[in-house]
Amino acid sequence: MWTQTIDEELFNYDEEVMPILEVLADKTIEQSIIELEEENELNSIDKFKREIKEVRKKRAEEIQELERSELEKYSMMTEKCNKN
Repeated sequence: MWTQTIDEELFNYDEEVMPILEVLADKTIEQSIIELEEENELNSIDKFKREIKEVRKKRAEEIQELERSELEKYSMMTEKCNKN
């Protein structure tokens, strides 16, 4: 038993599958690039948050030092006033 076919009816891999594979490959690469960009952006945000946190910590330490200094000055002034 034989099947009669016309050449145009046969499946042509290169013409029918390759364009689909190219689109799939392009979309996969595009998605990978997007994910890398998102990861880089998140890393940049984390770095920025750490830097801000460090600046705030330094400012808080400076404020505490100023407060200590002012308290010492105040204590010395009150001692002088009490002695007189």
